[in-house]
Amino acid sequence: MSGPRVSIDVLAIARSGSARLWAVAIALTTALLAVFLSQVNLNQLTDLWRQVEYSAIVLALGLLCCEGLITAQRIRLFASGNPTFGGSLLANAWYSILVVILPARLGELAAVVVFEKILGQQRGGAVTSIIAQRLFDLIVLSTLFAVALIFLAHIPSPHVSALLAAATVLLALVLVVCMEQILTVLARLIIDSGPRDQSRFRRALLRVVLQGRIWRRHHCCSGLESRALLLTLIKWLSTLLALALVIGALTEVLDPGEALAASAAYCFISIIPLHTIGGLGVGEAGLAAILMAAGLPLGIAAAVSLLVRCVLIIFPAMFFLLVLLGQRIAMPLKLSHG
Repeated sequence: MSGPRVSIDVLAIARSGSARLWAVAIALTTALLAVFLSQVNLNQLTDLWRQVEYSAIVLALGLLCCEGLITAQRIRLFASGNPTFGGSLLANAWYSILVVILPARLGELAAVVVFEKILGQQRGGAVTSIIAQRLFDLIVLSTLFAVALIFLAHIPSPHVSALLAAATVLLALVLVVCMEQILTVLARLIIDSGPRDQSRFRRALLRVVLQGRIWRRHHCCSGLESRALLLTLIKWLSTLLALALVIGALTEVLDPGEALAASAAYCFISIIPLHTIGGLGVGEAGLAAILMAAGLPLGIAAAVSLLVRCVLIIFPAMFFLLVLLGQRIAMPLKLSHG
């Protein structure tokens, strides 16, 4: 499926969201940006840009590209029907940019359409595979965050944070292991809630749940789960190293180990689903608090947090364009060999 056709379908989902949702997201984005910018001293921001090590930024972008390739391979691993790596790469490119540009996690909803159109997945299988991948993200990222707490002294309430990370890992593990049983119970509840022919929504929901259970029963196995865990670990290590390089390029207040630990804390805090357009949310506030505890003034800490988010906003667009360019170059070569 070509890119333009997928974009039309995705934009239709975006338009189907209520105007109130978009208005709230834009208002929150504007308010958060105003709060951050009000704390930033322009002279300090100029000095910050002058001391940036651009080689570190370039290396960070390379690591984020590696993360994009690994994530595409994980998408392929979870998809039924053995899609091509190129298709999985395109799906991940759309997925990454949609999560950034759509508010209130609508990017996850749009990703279901992308998986259907590009990878040929059934809707229930697409939904369940996305949930499963997010659970693996929680398991690995929460574990890395718990390890980071050992090396990061600049975080409030470390014991509470450690307990929260452990609880997140435990909950995600239970959901992964018991996913088929949970889907079976959910299907039974939908069936018992009333006659299927009385509600089109109920029938559609039941179909999604049953398709998800089929995907979990026939596609997932212990071998897949171990490979998914390995890919997820590499994915997040690449991301954390990239963010540590960006933080280190913007400020010298943290040593490399502390910057890596701060990156893990930033990503873990960002799990809290209070995001606006562009993904701006509590993660930036958390990173600013960590940097302030390490000795940075509020203005510099807020500027660093905002610039880190800017990198995470700009990169998906770059990755998306690179994937589209690569596929356009590869298509004539494929046709000539064929």
